[in-house]
Amino acid sequence: CLSDWSSDVCSSDLRWFEAGARPEQCSKELEGFACSFLGGLAEDQALIPAINVHPAKLLLGILTHHLRSPGTCAAWLNLGWALRLMARSDPEPIATARLQRALECFDRSLALGQSERAVVIRAWAGKAFVLEQLRRFEEGVQCSREALELDRSDPSLWLLHSSLLDAAGRKEEALELIDEAYKAYVMAGRPEGLRHLFDTVVPPVNAPDPAKHLRRMQ
Repeated sequence: CLSDWSSDVCSSDLRWFEAGARPEQCSKELEGFACSFLGGLAEDQALIPAINVHPAKLLLGILTHHLRSPGTCAAWLNLGWALRLMARSDPEPIATARLQRALECFDRSLALGQSERAVVIRAWAGKAFVLEQLRRFEEGVQCSREALELDRSDPSLWLLHSSLLDAAGRKEEALELIDEAYKAYVMAGRPEGLRHLFDTVVPPVNAPDPAKHLRRMQ
C-alpha cells in the first residue's frame, strides 16, 4: 500500500517512522497529514482503534494492518476506506485503479467478516461510495441497499441509499427515502455528528423538485 501513495514524502516519512523514530522527531508536515487523513477516515466511519499513539504511528498501523494480519476483516475494511480517500485527490487513471483496489479490499473484508455485523455494514457502504465515484450507480444502489437492510436505524445509510438512487436517475424513489432518513435521524436523538447531513433536508418529502431535498454525500 505504501508504495502507491500519491505523496512520496509522506510515504518515506512513514517508513522512517516505522523504523523506530521517536514521535518528537516526526515532522510537522507528516503530523498534519496524518491528522487530516485520520479525520477523513473517521468521517467515513472507518473502524479506527481508540488508542493513544502519535497520529503518524496510528495511520501507519492502519495502512499496514492487512500485511501484519491478512485474516483480519477490519484491516481490509480500513484499507479500502483509505484507498477511497486517496483516490479523491488522485489524477486519472491512478484514481480509477485505486478505487478498483478499494473494491477488492471491501470484498475481502466481507468474505472474512461474515459474523462481524459492524464490519459488514461499513464494507457494503464503502463499496457503495466507491461505485458512486466510479459512476457505476446501479451497482452502488445494490450495495447501499445491503448496508441499509443490515441497519435501518442509521440515518446516514438512508441518505447514502437515497443519494445512489438519485445518481442512478431514480429520483422519485430517492425522494421517498428522505422522510425515512429524517425519521431515523430523529429517533437516534439527532446526533451531532450527522447534523451537517440534515441541515438542508426539509421534510415532508412530497415536493415537485427532489434536488431541493437531496444533499449529495461526497
